[in-house]
Amino acid sequence: VTTSYGRVHCYDSAPDSHTSPALLVHGLGGSSLSLLPVAARLVSRRRVLLVDMLHFSDLSEPLYDALTSSQHVRALLEVIAKCSPGPVDYVGHSVGGGAGIHLATRHGEYLRSLSLINPGGFRTGLDRVMDDVFGIDAVRAAEVLERCVAVRPGLGGALTRRIGRRVLHELLSGRAVRDYLRTIHDQDCVDGVLTKVKCPTLLLWGEEDGLLPKDIALALTNHVADVEAYWVAGCSHLLPLEAPATVASTLARFWALPEERPGLLERLLPPRAPRLTPIPRPRAAAPG
Repeated sequence: VTTSYGRVHCYDSAPDSHTSPALLVHGLGGSSLSLLPVAARLVSRRRVLLVDMLHFSDLSEPLYDALTSSQHVRALLEVIAKCSPGPVDYVGHSVGGGAGIHLATRHGEYLRSLSLINPGGFRTGLDRVMDDVFGIDAVRAAEVLERCVAVRPGLGGALTRRIGRRVLHELLSGRAVRDYLRTIHDQDCVDGVLTKVKCPTLLLWGEEDGLLPKDIALALTNHVADVEAYWVAGCSHLLPLEAPATVASTLARFWALPEERPGLLERLLPPRAPRLTPIPRPRAAAPG
């Protein structure tokens, strides 16, 4: 998709469709492939559009050396305008969630709903992320990986962790990530604009996330008027990869999609289904 900021690579499950898609946007330094396990569980029931943000994969082709948060948002707006006949159901993971909050507060007419998965874009926790990225080495990459992925059988093998550490080190040490972080100023953070989110909102937060603080989830639950929020037990920051079936089924219910019968493989090997616990909203203060 050609935009004012470059050519944005997308995966579209139904490019000839005239229906509005669910737009899935990945996190810092990653690519749309991180959301593919979620998308694969939704495409039989609705159109899904996966976006590779400019600079964060080799598939998109940016025109400029670095983009600010606002420019990334405007590029997403152009993608929506060219690919969708109406408002989209936006799903954002990590930094992609922060971009979704900016869209909801600045250009709410483009969004039918907003779904956030361990969203970033906040002043809260930013200093730690900066330290992790600009201080990344093999040791720090191993530490960050431990904070991004909950430890459990199947993900704790030495080979898996070695590969994960190398991939994470390569992603976070890349020029694109560092150039993006250098553009961030306080006005780019979404902490102070949450009350302006007016569309129906879903929040899923892997409760063992060691990369971003739980204060973000609490702030969203406290300040977004129409929010449905859950802790996801036993999962961390990479929730779309750790529990894609749970993420997809919760999104489908949130969008009121028809239930899908599980296939033979899922009946024989049921996917992991971590417990969802509602994040309570604060009680209103008593008069006086």
